Amino acid sequence: TTEIYTLSLHDALPISFYGFRIGIHVLKAPFLGPKSVASAKKAVALDQNNPLGHIQFGNCYNYMPAFYGGSKTVALESYRKAEKLMEQEPGQTTGDWNYLNLLSLIGQTYEETGKFKDAKEYYNKILKIEPAFEWVKHGLLPGLTIKMKKDE
Repeated sequence: TTEIYTLSLHDALPISFYGFRIGIHVLKAPFLGPKSVASAKKAVALDQNNPLGHIQFGNCYNYMPAFYGGSKTVALESYRKAEKLMEQEPGQTTGDWNYLNLLSLIGQTYEETGKFKDAKEYYNKILKIEPAFEWVKHGLLPGLTIKMKKDE
């Protein structure tokens, strides 16, 4: 199981750096964004069973503006693929912040697309695994509850 993360970090780190640079210099997004997506595609192509590669690929599409080709749907597909891969490895999800972060990304993406029931399911899944996860317990879930009440 360590090999999965070693390969993932080697292939996925450039994607993270592109995202970091875009965050600092938003005007560079049109130039760095395609490089980030290309790196993510390469990471996934090198190892289809690499969950972190799928997470980074999902992040590219999740945070990319729609007018540049961003898609919450593509992001969710990639995140869900990573989730399945991580859950297939015995013990891989226990005490793993990457897994909890992935679940929160899925929940947030569902929330952003108005799929509040699905988001709540993921936030509850996180709290079942890690009941003391303060961000989810006191931030994400209560915020979602308020949105759900407004949506009624």
